[in-house]
Amino acid sequence: MDWTLLLFAYIGLTANNAPLAPVLVHQVDFATEQLCGEARTKLGQDWAKALSGKDSNAPYYVTTSCLRRQ
Repeated sequence: MDWTLLLFAYIGLTANNAPLAPVLVHQVDFATEQLCGEARTKLGQDWAKALSGKDSNAPYYVTTSCLRRQ
């Protein structure tokens, strides 16, 4: 597999300033850049949607990146 998708999702401080742990650090391998890019878009949107629907008003952060293996 030549391409790796990295996804990081994090929820910030809650209303009472209690820190929450990172939600997810995930790695998936893909054979092509196109497959990695499609998964990057889909997973990034799905995680942002899931985190924005949580009961807390804590800020969240989701980032994804496709990296080519050397």
